[in-house]
Amino acid sequence: MTVRQRLSIGLFVLAVATPAAAQGNGHSYGHYKHPAPPPQGSGIGSDSAAPAVTATGARIFGAWLDDASLIGPGDGMMSVSFGWFKSPVFRELDAPVFDGGVGVLPRVQLGFSVPYYHVNEPGGPVVRGLGDFLFSAKIQVRDPDAHAVGFAVTPVLEVLSSDPGPDVQRVNWALPVSAEFRQPRWRVFGSAGYFSRGSVFGAGALEVGVSDRAWVTGTITR
Repeated sequence: MTVRQRLSIGLFVLAVATPAAAQGNGHSYGHYKHPAPPPQGSGIGSDSAAPAVTATGARIFGAWLDDASLIGPGDGMMSVSFGWFKSPVFRELDAPVFDGGVGVLPRVQLGFSVPYYHVNEPGGPVVRGLGDFLFSAKIQVRDPDAHAVGFAVTPVLEVLSSDPGPDVQRVNWALPVSAEFRQPRWRVFGSAGYFSRGSVFGAGALEVGVSDRAWVTGTITR
């Protein structure tokens, strides 16, 4: 499946950051690998149970979602979240997902994202492990505090957590461009861009404040 649509609501279980300084998230959705065929001579017929999830096969591309806001130079943030994903062929729980960032210049912020995934076929054994590492440097082009719409560019370095197989690079890159429109109790933001492994993506979000310490965010990704 090369193009997918997702509609999700994220619940942050721990956040040490202001809502206006959301960290870019390169979700590691889709650590499911297609099962490997049984070895020749194994006696496994076509009516046998499906093979277990293995470490071979194709990955499913994720996407990047970010805003145009930055944390200040010398400030840092860390968040811990989780996500659950379901398709006809696999189930995946990403928990915990660690996102962090630090401001290094007035218009530059460094960040990272590392998930821990639990994935299985329906009724099959669960495979667990660290997901793909994402390192980013967000460069603010236009501040949403000073303009109606803010913009940022975020070069991303993607390091795959396991060997992707022949003819595929272990280290790749992505270039998301993000925009943000902000109001006192809500904001809209989103990103679009390209992953060097061949993924073109778009993502958007609506965030609404329900109290001084709680926000609800709905996202859609293609």
